[in-house]
Amino acid sequence: MTFGAMNLFVLTSTATVTLALWFVVDQLRRKPLCQLNVVAAFFAVAIGSFIFSAVYGDRLGPLLPVFGFLCVAGCGWSWLLSRSLFDPARAGERWPFALVALLSLSGFGGQFLPDGWAWSGAFRQVTGMMSSTVLLMSLFEAWRGIGLAMSRAEGRFRVTFIIGYLCLLLFAVIIVDNAPAGSFFAREAETVRVLMAMAALAGGIAAVRYRQRHPVTAQRKARKSEPVAGAGLDRLALKVGRTLSAEDVFTTPNLKIGDLAQILGEPDYKVTQAITTGLGFANFNRCLNSYRVDMAKRLLVDPAHRNTSILDIAMSCGFGSIGPFNRAFKEDTGQTPRAFRRGDRCDVISNEQGQACDR
Repeated sequence: MTFGAMNLFVLTSTATVTLALWFVVDQLRRKPLCQLNVVAAFFAVAIGSFIFSAVYGDRLGPLLPVFGFLCVAGCGWSWLLSRSLFDPARAGERWPFALVALLSLSGFGGQFLPDGWAWSGAFRQVTGMMSSTVLLMSLFEAWRGIGLAMSRAEGRFRVTFIIGYLCLLLFAVIIVDNAPAGSFFAREAETVRVLMAMAALAGGIAAVRYRQRHPVTAQRKARKSEPVAGAGLDRLALKVGRTLSAEDVFTTPNLKIGDLAQILGEPDYKVTQAITTGLGFANFNRCLNSYRVDMAKRLLVDPAHRNTSILDIAMSCGFGSIGPFNRAFKEDTGQTPRAFRRGDRCDVISNEQGQACDR
């Protein structure tokens, strides 16, 4: 490797690892945390580990096997990321995670098999083929949704993802891995792989950012007319209720139906039907506000919050401003928050037990 190439290698590696670390922190700090955030974080960890191993190699000492395992798991996390991006309803399944763990352990263990063992070559070859298959499955996840009724923007996003992914994959297999001895790509293979890893990370970040702004459940229109009924609706309604009852969910500012659907791994139209039919609310906002107002009522009568302003209570419950809070509170209780706090109200505990309230 030439001196100039070495400088480029170090600079690119440092930039990629820094970008990966930033993205991991950014995704894990998001509230509410959903599967896409977690999978995207591990995808970035796998790429960062690959770069770290390429830079430091044997100098990692006993930590080298750990980074090696994370690198091997990269193919699987690419597939899981694609599932989370393009089909969140199926992304909630657990078997893909078990499959990726099995493949990663197999590939990692294959590195330590003795070369003299009769089956070591075949084992590594089979593991390599399985990893390649998982990489191709990432393309399938993006492709399988094309043809359903969706917006043009969603179609362009999927096509762009497929083209970019194919370019990286073909470049890696055809140009880098099979470069003639003595050629530029053979001499600078490490630098080129680092550049490709950086491109893959940048593409993954862009895809995740797009999906977080445009949930896939909002794009699927072909199945919106399909009713959800019976036991399936009841189960989903219970799931919606349990999820929304978590304080870190219903207090999230500007929470949308698409955000909740993404957390649940369900299409938004199903979540809407579960709220309106299964839970009996007029719409998502009424349902969400019921949890927020219940929390506000508890805080307003809590002696520990006697000196907390009504605005601060409203904000802590997830409302963006005092106006919507006052309207939602009065709609629920028939009183303003100030009157409720003053004591011109029914006992909160009695109401929760279902007793009548005389106003």
